[in-house]
Formats: sequence, C-alpha cells, structure tokens
Amino acid sequence: MKTASGWLQGFNAQAAVNANQVVVACAVTQDRNDVAQLLPMMAAVAANAIAAGIGGGIGTVLADAG
Repeated sequence: MKTASGWLQGFNAQAAVNANQVVVACAVTQDRNDVAQLLPMMAAVAANAIAAGIGGGIGTVLADAG
C-alpha cells in the first residue's frame, strides 16, 4: 500500500455485518483508503443475500468517510 511516507506491506480490510453483528460480506484490498469500497461492498452484501435465499434487499447502511 502506498502511504504518505512511502510504501507499506499491508492491506485494507472491509467487512459488512447485519443487525446481529454477523459478517455478511468481506473484502481485502491494497487501496490505502476506503473511498471506492462502499458500492462493491453493498453489491457483495446483495449477492450474498440472494445466494443465501434472503429477500428484502438492503435496509439501513452505516458507513464512515474512509
């Protein structure tokens, strides 16, 4: 990952959980910030819900600014 002071061997992990704190999607990238991660994570949540036979779509989404 590129940082302000050079390169760092590291990764940026993302996780999406439901209201019961069960992980429903996760991803690991080499991006240094979270700017481009929200939409792919929401797509992963929707795809995993469909694969699990869970309907109703995504309700409330809480996210930080990266």
